[in-house]
Amino acid sequence: MLKVNWLTQRFEDVPDDNRWLSARELTVLDKLHNPKRHQDWRLGRWTAKRVVADCLGLGDDLAQVEIIAADDGAPEIFLNGAPAGISVSISHSSGCGFCVASTEVAVGCDIEGLERRSDEFITDYFTDEESALCRNGPPQQLALLSTLIWSAKESVLKVLRAGLRLDTRSIEITLGATETGQGWQQFKARLSRGIRKFEGMWIAQRGFVLTIAWEQAEVGRIQLEKGETSSAE
Repeated sequence: MLKVNWLTQRFEDVPDDNRWLSARELTVLDKLHNPKRHQDWRLGRWTAKRVVADCLGLGDDLAQVEIIAADDGAPEIFLNGAPAGISVSISHSSGCGFCVASTEVAVGCDIEGLERRSDEFITDYFTDEESALCRNGPPQQLALLSTLIWSAKESVLKVLRAGLRLDTRSIEITLGATETGQGWQQFKARLSRGIRKFEGMWIAQRGFVLTIAWEQAEVGRIQLEKGETSSAE
C-alpha cells in the first residue's frame, strides 16, 4: 500500500517571521506585491513544507526544505539544495491551505469553498455527462456536486502538470457516493482522448471540498496519512 501525506493549515498557523524560507524563496516572496498573493503564497509554502517534513520524517527544521516552481509552474522540492525525490501539490482557498506529498506517486490536490457553481460555469467547464449529473441530481446536492467535480478536475490537472492550459472538458470525472460526513470517498477520472486514467479521494469538511488525485496505472491502493492538525481546527 502506497502512502500519501496530507495537511491543512490556516493563516493563523503560519509564523510571522520568514526564517523557514530559503534565500531563493525570499526572492520570490519579495516580488509578490499584492497583499493577498503574498499571504496566500506564504500559507501554501508553509503547509507544503510541513507536509514534506512529515512525509520524510524531518522534524521541525523546515529551512532545509526548499520549494521552487518549475518552468510549468509545478512545485519542485529540494532538500539542502538537492532534488528530494518527492511529489508535492499545493492549494489554498479562503485562508485555508491544503497540501499533499508522496515519495511513491505523482499527486495533485485542490481545495475549494463549497458553493453552487452557475449554469454558465457548468456549461463552460464540465462535460455533457458531468453537466447532466449536476442538473439532474437532487437540488440540495448541486453545490456539492459542482464543487466536487471542479475540484477533482483541478487535482487531475496538477498530476498532469498542465493547470488550466488544458481544456477542463477533456477530463471526465466519475463519482461514486456523494454523502457528506462519511470521511474520504473515491472518484475516478479519465482523459477523453487517450487511455490515461486517474483515481482520487475527496472529503467535504468545514465548508470546503478537498480532493487528491493520482494516475491509476502507477499505483495500487493508497493510504492517506494526515499530519498535525491546524491550531484553528
